[in-house]
Amino acid sequence: MALNRAAYEAMKSLPELSAVTSAGLVSDYNFTDTATNRYRWQAVYAVNYYDDVLNSEQ
Repeated sequence: MALNRAAYEAMKSLPELSAVTSAGLVSDYNFTDTATNRYRWQAVYAVNYYDDVLNSEQ
């Protein structure tokens, strides 16, 4: 869960990049492995960006 929160904080700063127009959390949820009882989290993000800007910066 701590890694999930760290990823969320990192994703919030993506729109500060010139090529990224928006970034947002679509969903996150506990995805615990029932066979091993190991906790897992899954997060899905939507990121919109301009591909031509990314390619020109390389």
